[in-house]
Amino acid sequence: MLVQNTAKILIVESATHPLNDLAGLLKSKGYAIEHAHDSEAAFKALIEHHEQYNVVILDHRFPENENHKLLTKMHANSDLKTLPFIMIVPNTEHETLKHAIQRGAHYCLADDFSHDHTLMVVQAAIRRNLSYRELLNTIPHTVYPMMKYLVYGDFEVKTLNDEQDLARGFYNVCPHPNLAV
Repeated sequence: MLVQNTAKILIVESATHPLNDLAGLLKSKGYAIEHAHDSEAAFKALIEHHEQYNVVILDHRFPENENHKLLTKMHANSDLKTLPFIMIVPNTEHETLKHAIQRGAHYCLADDFSHDHTLMVVQAAIRRNLSYRELLNTIPHTVYPMMKYLVYGDFEVKTLNDEQDLARGFYNVCPHPNLAV
């Protein structure tokens, strides 16, 4: 799966603390980068062009209320709630990571990121996004239209017949199980 040269990343950063090093690294590897300096501009770009973005990167120095506002809007929007979100955090202490994940981060990168680690995390997020999009395109929407909205689900089975019914359902909905995310 081609990750670079087709992937577009939105970096949401504080105007006083631009993520120039990160943007430069990603550009040098062939990623298309766009910047937003407030939550309204970021949300507007995502709404108007959600299909173009593969990942959103948000800096911890972005004001807390702006972070919360953007993440709340993203998670409430069916087109944006599955878009991978990477939070740049000040350190990798347990409480810092816990706070970022509770706020909605799918991935975290420390401020003092290494280039290799950063690229691995960004590539993983992009692969997740591309796999999810490919999976959505394979779902037989005419038979199971509600499945395109499924992001997370729990199943409780009590018998072998229940398990077999569930497996048959998955087989019909997901003809390419290797694309499941």
